[in-house]
Parts: sequence; structure tokens; C-alpha cells
Amino acid sequence: MLTRIAAKNFALLRDTDVSLKAGFTVITGETGSGKSLLVLALSFLGGEKVSTEIIRDGETKAIVEGEFISAVGDPIILRRELFASGRTRAFYNDSPVSVKSLAEAASSLFDITSQRAFSHLLEPDRHLDFLDLYSGLLPARKTMEDYERDYLKLKRQIAGLLRKKEEFRQRREIIDFQLEQINEIDPQISEEEELNSEIRRLENFEELHGDGQQIVNSLVRDTQSVDVRLQDSGNLLQRVGELDSTLAELIEDLDSAKAIVREIASRVEERCLRVNYEAHLLEELRERQHAIAGLVRKFGGTYTAMLEKRDSLRAELTSDEKTDIELETLESQSERIVTDWALLAKRVSKTRTSAAQRLQRSVERSMAKLGVNKAVFEARFRINEDLKGLFEREGKRCTLSGRGGEDVEFMFSANPGMEPRPLVNVASGGELSRLLLAIKESLPVSSSEATTIFDEIDSGVSGKVAHLVGNKLKSLSRDRQMVAITHLPQIAAIANHHFKVHKHPHKGKIETSFIALEDQAKVEEIATMISGGEITDAALEQARHLIEGAES
Repeated sequence: MLTRIAAKNFALLRDTDVSLKAGFTVITGETGSGKSLLVLALSFLGGEKVSTEIIRDGETKAIVEGEFISAVGDPIILRRELFASGRTRAFYNDSPVSVKSLAEAASSLFDITSQRAFSHLLEPDRHLDFLDLYSGLLPARKTMEDYERDYLKLKRQIAGLLRKKEEFRQRREIIDFQLEQINEIDPQISEEEELNSEIRRLENFEELHGDGQQIVNSLVRDTQSVDVRLQDSGNLLQRVGELDSTLAELIEDLDSAKAIVREIASRVEERCLRVNYEAHLLEELRERQHAIAGLVRKFGGTYTAMLEKRDSLRAELTSDEKTDIELETLESQSERIVTDWALLAKRVSKTRTSAAQRLQRSVERSMAKLGVNKAVFEARFRINEDLKGLFEREGKRCTLSGRGGEDVEFMFSANPGMEPRPLVNVASGGELSRLLLAIKESLPVSSSEATTIFDEIDSGVSGKVAHLVGNKLKSLSRDRQMVAITHLPQIAAIANHHFKVHKHPHKGKIETSFIALEDQAKVEEIATMISGGEITDAALEQARHLIEGAES
């Protein structure tokens, strides 16, 4: 329940502080006095955008604050500030929050029914929202919207993979051809260097053989070879080591030197002396070198680049295989989503069908109490037929969306014998006001402490009908707080609480104040509404009659 609304520097609301009570409250005042400013302030508190021009002249910011009592009795304070720069700040119980969080909190505390609600009622796309709220299907709607979002995301991913496969298909012939060229020669990672080294060795075979022979001879074969001299030196070192023990330690080092010399001689002999020159082998190596050079020229300019190209081509083939696996996975996920989505949509359709019939009866009963005795209200379903649709309803394939497998449009007829037609074609202003009120009455209340604010709900009604509308508003206030801005004395007389909006000068500027009316002040305000200006004895008498009639 809304217990207090305060606004500072918000247009004509210089420093307004209004305390509200449970039941039915009306706000009245002359045209242009600023009655709807309270609604605008609450809309701003609920997250709506407003222009910085709303800030009172000469001030740097506007502030709106609302105090509420939650369904469990906890106090809640919402506050929002608007600065001249356009920046806003939001608070929940004095803690900073995002505007989105503030709006979510506000939506559970109060609801504003204004001219925008009338326009929504005339928009067929909004009618399903009313029906789903009535039938308790909003959680299911949210799930279907999630299904649609996930399904469309998967379809985009699948489309991307299919494009990738098509691009690969167009390149496949080139990839296979290039890989075949490289695989036919099958170059190895370090082959280029090894091949060049082997060709150099074979091309210089005679020089290698001659020089190698000299190296081997000088190291181990000649009578004065290094090996012989090291052996002789070892013998001498053995003798002197017996005389000087410190020199004996060098014998091991000398033995290591001999082993190194013999190892060098062995490797030189193996590489230079034990290989027979074979002309055909050199030619084969040169042919392979030429073939590899051709690959290098064609695929990158360097041996490394050519190998990277081969790896890249192989990776493309592997990637396509992975794409197939990923496609299969995504398509399987998509099928599961569609199955669950369609099953939920089927259950939702069944619930909507039965709920629509109940809503029709409920609205027609309420309209009768509001003076439209023979009204016909119908929630008419429509589907978008599509042979490739994901959903089947009434034996027809149709599109499936986050809204389900169907849409609904409200039809109305106020006169007997007339076929119900779209609201925009048949409902007058007064009928539309009453129809909106009838639908509001049918919709569930989110909590026993919910607050509903009506802005000009009495548009297009007068006389007896106005009295019926007032009674309906008061009836609704039994389980929810009702606040109505009205220009009709019949409605004002029925209210439990009455505020008058008064526009007056203050320090050279105009401002609006809210004055709580009791007893005689209430009678005089209603009399003013009846007479349209000057209070007459007849108007006062009629005002008292209206109030007494409401209280009886």
C-alpha cells in the first residue's frame, strides 16, 4: 500500500508531501491545476523517463519519494532523483540501486492505469498480455520466450556453420589438390637441411675421402699418430706419477683424451671412408631437392611456410569434420527445444482457451454492473498458418513464438444483436473506460496491499453511469488501495478520502498543493464540481445528497 508520496522541485510540485490511507481516494481540481502531476511523479518513480524540463525553474534537481507497506507489513521507501544534466539516481530503502531494479520493485507495489492503458486496450498485440495475466500464464510465457531466444540463437549458430561448410565445399577441390601435391612428395620436418647436407657430401665425395684418410691416419694409423704419442706420453706419465703422486692424477685425463681422439677417428672413417660413391643416389637426392624446392615456391616461399601450409590444409579437413559433429549437436539441441516448446505451447493453448471463456463471462458480468447490460465480450483466437510451422493447432500447422502458438484479440459489442467487433471500431470513450475497469476487476491482485492509480478512468461517462463506475472503484478498494483522479462529483462523493489540487503563487512562482478535504470542505468541493464554478445552495444540497447516498 502507498502510504506517502513526496515530490520536490518536480514541475509545479515545489515541496509536496501527501499521506495516503487504505480504501478509495480521489483527487480533484480545476483543469490545469496539476492533478495528473502526481501520476507523472509516480511514473517517474516507477522507472519512466521524463524530460529535464520537469525540474522546477531555478533548481538543479527534482526528487520523488514514495513510502509503501509491503504485503508482509515491511516498510519500503523508493526514491529517484533527476539532475539538470539528465543523470538520475535511484534508491531502495536509502541504498543505491539501478533504475531497472527500482522499476521492478515499483511494479510489485503499484500500478498506474492512464490514457496509455486505454491505448494498450485498443492494441490487439497487448490483449494476450491481459489474458495471460488473468490465467496465471506469465511464468509459462517467460519460459516460451526463453525457448524462442535459445532456439533463434541455435538457428543462427547452425546457419553460421552451414555457411562455413558451404565455403569449405567451394574450397574442397583446391584443398584436396594442394594436399595431394604436398603429400605426394611427403616432405619431413627437418628434411631440407638433411637433404642439402647429404647432397653436399656426395658432390664432394673424393675430397671428403682424401681429407678423411689424412685425418684418420694422423689421429690413429701413422707411426707418429696422435694416438701413438698419447700412448707414449701415458707411459712416461705413469713413471713420473710413481715419483710425484699429484701427477698420477693426470693419467685419467690422458686416457680420456685418447678415447676422444679414437672416437673422432672412428666417426670420420665412418662418414668419409666407408661410403661408396653411387651416382644414381646423388641424382635421386637432387631430384627430390628439386621437387621440394617446387613445393616451397608454390606454397609460401620458405620450407617452414610450406610445411605450415600443409598443416593448415590438413586442419581445414579436420575442422570440417568437427563442424559436422558440432552441427549434429546443435541440431539435436534445437530439436529438443522445439519439442519442449511445442509441448508447453500446447498446454498453454488449452489453458488459454478455458481462461478466455471465464474472462468473457467475468467481464460481461462486470459490464452489466457498470450499466452495459447486454454487452458481449469475446476473446477471439487467431493463428498464423505456416506449412513449415513448428506448432499444430486445430489441425493446422502454424508459427510458434515466445507468445505461444496463437494470438488473441478482444471483440466487443455494447448492443444486442450486433456481432462483436474489434474494440477500436465499436467501443466509445465511456464504454472503453468501463471495459478497462471490468478487465481490471477480473485480473488477479498481486497482493492484498497492491495500489492502483486511475488517471481519468471516468472519461466519457456521466450521470448514472458515473455513479456505477464510482461504486465499482469503491468495491475494488476492499482488497486493494484505489486512487483515482476524477472530474465527476458522483465518483468523488463515493470515495473514502478526498484531496483537492490547488494551484497558487509562491514567491513569484506558481506551485501546486494537495489539500485533504473533510466534512464541509468536501461538500463544497463537490458542489463546485456540480455547478462548474460558483457554489450555489442547490449545488450544496446536491453534494450532500450524493455523499449521503454513498454512505448509506
